[in-house]
Amino acid sequence: MGIREYFVKRVIQSVIVAFLVLLLNFFLFYMRMPEVSGLAVWEKFESYLKFVFVDGFSTANYRNTLPIIIGKLPFTLLLLGLTFIFSISISLLAGGIAAYKFNKKLIQY
Repeated sequence: MGIREYFVKRVIQSVIVAFLVLLLNFFLFYMRMPEVSGLAVWEKFESYLKFVFVDGFSTANYRNTLPIIIGKLPFTLLLLGLTFIFSISISLLAGGIAAYKFNKKLIQY
C-alpha cells in the first residue's frame, strides 16, 4: 500500500468517526433538549447540524466563541503539558522496569 492509499484510507476513516461522534452526541444530548421536543427526528437532526456547523456554539452564550477559547487556552495548555510529562514519566518507568526484568518472571510464586 502506497502513501496515497494510506492517506485516503485514513481520511475516510476520520470522516466516518467524526460522523459517528456527531450522531452519538445528537442522540445522547440534543434529542433531550426541550427546545426541539416538538420536532420530528429528521428535523431535530437538521437543527442539530445547523447548530454545530452554521450557528456554532456561540448562540448558547450569545457571544463569539473565539475569545472564550483563547481565554481558556493557557489552562488547557498547562493541563496538556502536565499530562504529557506524567505520561512520559510513567512510560519511561514502565519501560525501565520491563527492561530490567527482561527474561525474568515479574511475579514469583
